[in-house]
Amino acid sequence: MPERDGLREDLPLSPQDFFVLSRIEGATRVSEVIASSGLDSGTVTQILQRLLDLGVVRKGEGTRSAGTTRPRKRRISHSRRKLLAAQLTAVQAGARAEVPDSTQRPSEDPPARVPGSQGRDTSPNPEGWPVDLVSEDDPRIDPKLDLPVKEQRLVLSLHDQLEHLSAFDLLGIEPTHDVKAIRGAFLRASRHFHPDRYYGRDLGPFKARLSDLFKRAKRAHEALLDPARREPYVAELLARREAAEAAERAAAERAAAEQRAREEAASAEARAARAERDRRRRERQQGRLREQIRAKAREHFRAGETAEARGDLSGAVCSYRIAMEMDPGTADFRVAHERVRGRARAQRVERDLARAENLMELGQVADAARFFRDAANLDPTPLHLA
Repeated sequence: MPERDGLREDLPLSPQDFFVLSRIEGATRVSEVIASSGLDSGTVTQILQRLLDLGVVRKGEGTRSAGTTRPRKRRISHSRRKLLAAQLTAVQAGARAEVPDSTQRPSEDPPARVPGSQGRDTSPNPEGWPVDLVSEDDPRIDPKLDLPVKEQRLVLSLHDQLEHLSAFDLLGIEPTHDVKAIRGAFLRASRHFHPDRYYGRDLGPFKARLSDLFKRAKRAHEALLDPARREPYVAELLARREAAEAAERAAAERAAAEQRAREEAASAEARAARAERDRRRRERQQGRLREQIRAKAREHFRAGETAEARGDLSGAVCSYRIAMEMDPGTADFRVAHERVRGRARAQRVERDLARAENLMELGQVADAARFFRDAANLDPTPLHLA
């Protein structure tokens, strides 16, 4: 039977923990917490155990079995309710900060700088011209002139690219057949470049640049208003853009293919290196195993020598044979086995012949014949066969 204990603001509790905690008022039965929370008993039990470990709740001293009188409930104080609500709000706010809401409008990040354009401001121009503004520390900029520095930067940027800009680029719009949009773009360009705008002001060398830009923008405007000139021009620009985009995609695909080829080559090289390491490891393991087998064969050979020295030819033959089978490449093992096996055979022949002669003297011809036959099989000489 849990009871609420003191609350601290630094408790590591989740929203679900706070929810279960809010179901406990005074001395409350576990079954009542489960019923009021709507959660399964396993989840509630785990949360209660965590709250017990943190010291947020404690087991009531008046725990009773089923059917006994329930202890009197103690209502939570107003200050504790406020603290609980504040903690729950903070945890929920933290959870929302960790999981971005897809319905919220993303914040606008500062414009990225294009690689290789140090000293150039790549932020969008106010009228949409497709050029990068020159740096504010460009030596051609003169703050003393009656032309604002931002306008100077725009004029310099457009004038530097004047020979590379299309008619639509000069007006700051995308290729279009919308005459209204073309006229509106020319009016916006005129507000920046028309000489009357800066009448009587000190423009320095920017006067000639503004005149060049206005003349080019005026010619572009007049050309684009003529459908006969605009339609093939727009078609050419769109075709050129599609070709550039196709070339860019092809270059990206080639780069991706080259990257895949490099990765595959690196993977193949890594596999070959692993295979070589595995082969060397197997060779080392086999070499160690061969050395162990040779060492064991030498032990059996020495055991055969010991048996031969004490006259145990059968034991010597057995040890020499094991050594020869374990290390067939060692000639000494084979020679020793053949030598001792010959001696053992001769010894057995002599033994069988002696037993056969004894049996003959005793008149046991059939048994003697069997030993004579064994001797002949072991050493088939004419005498033994006779």
